[in-house]
Amino acid sequence: MTNQKNVRVKIWIVSLPDAHERRAHMRAQFAQFPGLAFEFFDAIRTKDRSQYPIDYDTRARQLLFGDDLRPGEVGCFLSHRQLWERCAQADDPAWVILEDDIVLHQAFPECIEVLMEHAHEWDVVRLMQLLHRRGSWIHRRLDGGYALRAYDRQPSGTQGYLLKPAVAQALCRHASKIVWPIDETLDLYWRHGQRLYTLEPAAIDVASEFESTIGARSADLRPKWRKLQRQFINGLHGLQRGLYNLKAYGWRRGE
Repeated sequence: MTNQKNVRVKIWIVSLPDAHERRAHMRAQFAQFPGLAFEFFDAIRTKDRSQYPIDYDTRARQLLFGDDLRPGEVGCFLSHRQLWERCAQADDPAWVILEDDIVLHQAFPECIEVLMEHAHEWDVVRLMQLLHRRGSWIHRRLDGGYALRAYDRQPSGTQGYLLKPAVAQALCRHASKIVWPIDETLDLYWRHGQRLYTLEPAAIDVASEFESTIGARSADLRPKWRKLQRQFINGLHGLQRGLYNLKAYGWRRGE
């Protein structure tokens, strides 16, 4: 059985200051593990376009997509990036960053301990797979039946992940301009160059009782050429990922 006191990482929960129900939910989740300390990070709320920061790249966003990020997406981006900035200045071996609408599996402390025992194998590790993606392989098998799964196209989401201070510094440089949502910014691993994996089996899951605070995107009314442009960008990214992975992993990519 894992000694929870051995899990020596900083644990942050991204949560809006007035999200009382979500915070109560997360306190209940961690009550299962009295040896694990955590802190809430007051997430940034962006109400409308007038509150977008100066580093929101309107020109790039419009050129690539013909629309704007939603206010909730910008607030989410700023919240995670601010935690990356703090992490980059920390002396801790790694930080766990969680969102406030997740469920911790019983093996959560064990998962973190195993990952820290194999910290030389990764830079960033997602603690769950949000979307099912084809084109993945086991990069490394770990103790206790766990594994690091590498993806060609990433499974998205920032529900929970583990990262190191030096890596956080690199991610801050990568995220200096706001164009993509924060999870898609993290997904661009061939640009930021960090070893990004997903833990298998997962350490967390999404809590089904909460609705997204980011808000729904309006119906796609963009002209057909914009959709073709998006397909071109996806194809270009696929080519870039393929070349990057060929260089990083070769032809044989495990299981």
